[in-house]
Amino acid sequence: MADTRSQAEQALIDSRRLFQRHLSTWAMDCLALRQRGLDRPSARTGMYPAQPAFKIAA
Repeated sequence: MADTRSQAEQALIDSRRLFQRHLSTWAMDCLALRQRGLDRPSARTGMYPAQPAFKIAA
């Protein structure tokens, strides 16, 4: 029973560590987007032209 408890405690410690690691990465991404002004929806120009350079046969 003690072995099961220690495995459960270790699983909890590992899951908290993983969550904190991902949470900090997510927070850094959000701050970087905010710094660039990209944290709110707005009209932006895309990387690709509005119309393709080729025509699709009808």
